Amino acid sequence: MVRCAVVLLLSASPVASGLRRYSSKEQAQMRSDDAGVIPANDTTGNGCTCRTQCGASVAKNHKCDWCKVDKKACSSSYLVTRGHYDFCDLKDDADFVALSASEKMKSLWARTTYNSRSGPKPSLVGTLKVIMSTSMISMFDNVRETMPAGRVKVIHTQGAMLQFDFEVQGNSPYSGMMAPGTHRGLMRLGSATPPDAGVSRCADSNNPLCDVFAQKTFPGIALKFLRSGIHSANTVALRQNGDLSGQINFFEEPLSIHVAPPGFLLKLGKFEQASGCVSMTGLSDFCSYSQNGQKASSLNFPYEIKFEAPNPMQFAVNPNATSKAEELLNKLASIPSGTHLYWVIAKATPTSKFERIGKIVTKSASTTSNFGDTQLSFRHQRMEEDFIKHPEWVSQVDQPSCEDSVDKRGSLRPVSDWQCPGAEGVVPL
Repeated sequence: MVRCAVVLLLSASPVASGLRRYSSKEQAQMRSDDAGVIPANDTTGNGCTCRTQCGASVAKNHKCDWCKVDKKACSSSYLVTRGHYDFCDLKDDADFVALSASEKMKSLWARTTYNSRSGPKPSLVGTLKVIMSTSMISMFDNVRETMPAGRVKVIHTQGAMLQFDFEVQGNSPYSGMMAPGTHRGLMRLGSATPPDAGVSRCADSNNPLCDVFAQKTFPGIALKFLRSGIHSANTVALRQNGDLSGQINFFEEPLSIHVAPPGFLLKLGKFEQASGCVSMTGLSDFCSYSQNGQKASSLNFPYEIKFEAPNPMQFAVNPNATSKAEELLNKLASIPSGTHLYWVIAKATPTSKFERIGKIVTKSASTTSNFGDTQLSFRHQRMEEDFIKHPEWVSQVDQPSCEDSVDKRGSLRPVSDWQCPGAEGVVPL
């Protein structure tokens, strides 16, 4: 994934849906909510207030987000090409973090449903350009619920949003969001590849994105659980067979948080910036706190989870639709409340068998969302953070492209090897 989520790329036509009209009072409340959901100012690792938007530049292949700062106000670095600058820490608004999980959900859902018009479509050239000029590290160390100001989505561009309950069985051995009980979350569903795209759009065989645009539906989901008084819990999943399947319907195959990235992603050489294990994301933070913000007394998390639809053909698309992308998006946006969407199965260790631990049931009607397409962020967790807790897993990894998690002596590398100075993201328990 940049792993799973980095390839959630859509070239769908906007769904023909109207905008909900809000009263002046509701609009004023929406603007008020912005102050918490979207922090007023970017800040840096040295406590500076940014004078410009955070962003990456050509240095080290656009590795780290930085901004210009006032040299008199805080410690900073200097380059002739930048002036006085510091690296962005992308911390969340303290007042928003302090809210209860239900208050945060209310705020995010209001923004999700405010404008149901889908986000813009990326072009092939524009997609490649933005990927190459964007820091991949920010996807792992951005603690906010929204993307940094000025960041443009060319991946995960169009999808459907819904609220759901994760009903975890009483025999689950895990903690946090996988502890026994019912946990309310937000989900985003979409295809990682544009279903309408074909070979005709890729006349330039040297363009590494042609492999993607030649694919069919590539299902992916992102999950967010708001937690009282602390940052949210997030995870992402893609079709377990990666880009090696020709499936058309969204729920035909299970999704996993461990998926080998398409070959073109590895060729770009960008995604190793963020992790030494680009085929996997972790779950330790996901299981570190309950939804009421209580720290797990005994942290326990699985090696891998998968999502299996109870009916592989649910919300099946019309294969003869004129616009396959629009057809898929309309199907995803038609999911009603009360739908048993997935079984969730977990693998405790790399050598364990998968066992069912719960199910996902929708608790709202699904909707397309401009906020979900253009601003909402789902943090990815480095697998190295899980390896710190379970170093014995390193030698048992069952996915490719994870060799760089260890150094030449075979020792696990510190997480800081993939972070920008002063930008520590979420500090692991």
